[in-house]
Amino acid sequence: ASRIGNSAHVNIMLSRGAKTEARDSVGQTALHYAVEGGSLRCIKALLEAGADAQAVANYGLTPLHHVLYFTDNCKVEDIISCLCAHGADLDARDNLGYTPLHFAVELGSHISAEAFIRCGAGVN
Repeated sequence: ASRIGNSAHVNIMLSRGAKTEARDSVGQTALHYAVEGGSLRCIKALLEAGADAQAVANYGLTPLHHVLYFTDNCKVEDIISCLCAHGADLDARDNLGYTPLHFAVELGSHISAEAFIRCGAGVN
């Protein structure tokens, strides 16, 4: 539900006791998928229910690393700001030492890179 942005289903599942820290086979939480899907409503619902904005999946990927998986660039800065307001580390490194900003630059996502920098990501 979080991956496809169905905030109504996310809220129903949370109200029925769904665990925000539950992980799939690659260590991702519902928050990783909500970020990947670009649903600010789902992201906020999960964070308000106690989801860990700094949850680390396999390969060291945090929800911020997943910002680059969706294409609605107008939401990027809002999602980054929301995650950071709930404790996400803009400079978190994956298992290879890459930060979300590194990912944005490497993938040529100028809008995401600029949003990370405006939100305070380190450039070194």
